[in-house]
Amino acid sequence: MALKIAIDCRAASRGADFGSPDQATGTGAERTYWRNLLLALADIDQENEYLLCTDRGGEGWAPTAPNFRVVARMEPSWLFLARTLPVFLAQEGVDLAHVGPFAPYRCPCDYVLTLLDTGFYRHAHLLPWKRRYLSQILLPDVARGATRVLVPSKAVEDEVSTFITLTASNVDVTPLAPAARFQPMEAEEARARVAEIWQLTEPYILAMGVGEARKNLPRVVQGLAMAGKEAPHLLAMVGKPTWADPALKKAIDATGMRQRVRFLGYVADSDLPALYAAASLFVDVSLYSGAGLSAMEAVACGTPALTPADGVNPLDPRAIAAHLRSCLTEPQQAAGLLAAGQARIQGRSWQVVAHRTLYAYREALGLTE
Repeated sequence: MALKIAIDCRAASRGADFGSPDQATGTGAERTYWRNLLLALADIDQENEYLLCTDRGGEGWAPTAPNFRVVARMEPSWLFLARTLPVFLAQEGVDLAHVGPFAPYRCPCDYVLTLLDTGFYRHAHLLPWKRRYLSQILLPDVARGATRVLVPSKAVEDEVSTFITLTASNVDVTPLAPAARFQPMEAEEARARVAEIWQLTEPYILAMGVGEARKNLPRVVQGLAMAGKEAPHLLAMVGKPTWADPALKKAIDATGMRQRVRFLGYVADSDLPALYAAASLFVDVSLYSGAGLSAMEAVACGTPALTPADGVNPLDPRAIAAHLRSCLTEPQQAAGLLAAGQARIQGRSWQVVAHRTLYAYREALGLTE
């Protein structure tokens, strides 16, 4: 039996470039998740009908498969979610909706919810006030009302069960993956492209998330400064300097790192593989990270990724400095870090994610054996 499935694609339809968090509809990770999931669903499923619902137009983000249809209503995001989307779901006779991280109030059909992390509880003070309010007041009810909840890791499943008191039987762990376009590149080609686009000709460390306090970038700046002459690399950060919060600006000034920090601004999706591949090291010592997609993408491009999963304490700049020193001066350490990252993503693909998601849809409707 073919299903009519509606997907909230507001995050997927946001912008053509990487690096800008959208406080109304999610983060860069959420946008990456939804876009990759849509493409993979189109690749494996030609039977069900998909209605891709968004509050804005734009091109290039949606699959062109005949069973996928974009439904755009140009209006404020809050109005779209509160009124337009539930009315549309009822009128269309939708079997199931897939939303995240919020759902329409009094959703007229069963829905599956995706939660990529639980920072809305663990580090609520780091969120913009609007997203903090929506997350802490509305999200628990949204999650409890979902027929199935999809999360990217066992750690997020445990936290969701703790903070929102969901039963484990309603939560599906669906590990994510780097997209297939993230592959190793020839070093010369990657460096040439990075030099052409951003004039980065010196060795650099790459970090994401300017404007997202949870990314812990002030301590990354402090750690690189403490690493001293053994780590003379530039620190390239995706995002604009105007997005930087006061703590990041203060850290740059206090450590004398102004000449070594480069803000790259928006980065086109097509340029990300070269940016990853040319970096000496990717650093993501976030205070919390549910999906870890950027680290996976860096590893898929052949660049070691330093994360809390590798034993670094994100709250200690001296510990960050020690790890940076060893990764940048000891080839065996860097190779081991890369190998560990590759082991974590072994066997993962967005096609697997799509198959698990499609199974969750059928499970939510009681169509599995």
